[in-house]
Amino acid sequence: MAAVAVASEPETDLAVGPPPDNSARRHAVQALVIFLGIAVILQYLSIPVANDAIAKLVAVAPQVAGMDTHTQWDRYLHQPTVPDVLFMGDSQVFLNVDPSAIASIASGASSRSLRVGKIGMAAAGPEVMDALMYRLTTRPQRPRLIVFELQRFEFNSHWHWDPTTDLWQLSDPFDPGYLRLAYRVDPNRGRLLRAWIAPYFITYAPIGALAQCFVAGYSRIAVVGLTRHAPLELRGPSDCESGQAIVNLHGAQVDDSSYEFSQGRADMVREAVAMARNASVKVIFVEYPRLDTGGPNAVGNQVFQREARSLASSLNVPLYDLSLAIGLRQDFWFDDSHMTPAGARALAPKLAPIIAGQ
Repeated sequence: MAAVAVASEPETDLAVGPPPDNSARRHAVQALVIFLGIAVILQYLSIPVANDAIAKLVAVAPQVAGMDTHTQWDRYLHQPTVPDVLFMGDSQVFLNVDPSAIASIASGASSRSLRVGKIGMAAAGPEVMDALMYRLTTRPQRPRLIVFELQRFEFNSHWHWDPTTDLWQLSDPFDPGYLRLAYRVDPNRGRLLRAWIAPYFITYAPIGALAQCFVAGYSRIAVVGLTRHAPLELRGPSDCESGQAIVNLHGAQVDDSSYEFSQGRADMVREAVAMARNASVKVIFVEYPRLDTGGPNAVGNQVFQREARSLASSLNVPLYDLSLAIGLRQDFWFDDSHMTPAGARALAPKLAPIIAGQ
C-alpha cells in the first residue's frame, strides 16, 4: 500500500508580546489636566487681584478712594442693616452727598431716626443704574426711598463710558435674573459674556494697567537715583496718577460739540423706576449742583432739562433740580461738578428736607 505524504503545517508562534507602553500618553493627559486646572484656578484668583487693581486705578486722589463699584457693592452687601434712604448715581453722589449730615438734619425734621446711605460709582450711567436697581430691589432688605441721580452728560448720545466692568463687578451674588438684565443693557455683550465664562478676559486689563504704572513709577525713581535727573518721558504723571488709566479701561468717548438726549437710556431709567415700584420702593429724581451749565454747555443743558422734566412727568416721579443750588466758592469745589467735604455739608440742608418729606 502506497504511503501518502502529508505536508506539515508551519508552526505558529502564539506567544503574546509585551503590551505597548502608553505611559507617555498617560503622562501627557495628566499634564494637560494639571495645566487646565491651574489655568482655571488662576482665572478665579485674578478676580480679587483685578478688583484691587481697579480700586487703585479709580483712587487717583484721596477724596475718591473707595469709589470703585466692587468696594461700594461689597460694603452694601455686608452692612448689618440697609439704609432707609439710599442715594444712587455717579461720582457726584459719591462726593457731593454727605449721608451723616443729611441723616442728622432729616431725622430732626421728621422726628424719627433715618439711616442714609449712598452708592456713587465713577461715571455710572443708566445701564449701570438699571442693573444696580435690580440688585437693590431683589434683596431681602430694601431701602424705603431711593434718590436717583439724573445727570446731563450721561444722557448724551455722544457720551460713551463702557459699563462692562461695572456690570461684571455687580455680578455677585449669583442671580440668573441679574445676568439676563446685565447682558441685555450692556452694549458690549460679548465682552461681558466672555468675562463671566473666563474672567481673565476682563481682569487682565486693570492688572496690566496697574503693573505698567508700577513699572513707570519705579523706573522714574531708579533713573533719578542714578542720573539725578528724569528723562522727558518720565517727568509727567503716570496714567494711574492722572486718571487716564481708568478712562482707558472704560473706553471713554466724549463729544460735547453737540447734545442729543438718549431716549434709549431714558427707557432704562423707566425700567429702573418700574422695578423699584414693584418692590414697594419709592423713587425721587435729583440733579446735583454744577458750575458748567452755561457757556458751551448751555444749549445741551437746556435740552437735558426739558427732557429730564418730561421723563419725570411721564413717570410721575418728583424731580428736584439742585443744579444751581450751590454757588462758586473756592472751598466748596474740587472741579465744576464735584464738591469738597465743606461743599457736601453745605448741600446737606438742601437735600435733607427733600427726603424728610417723603
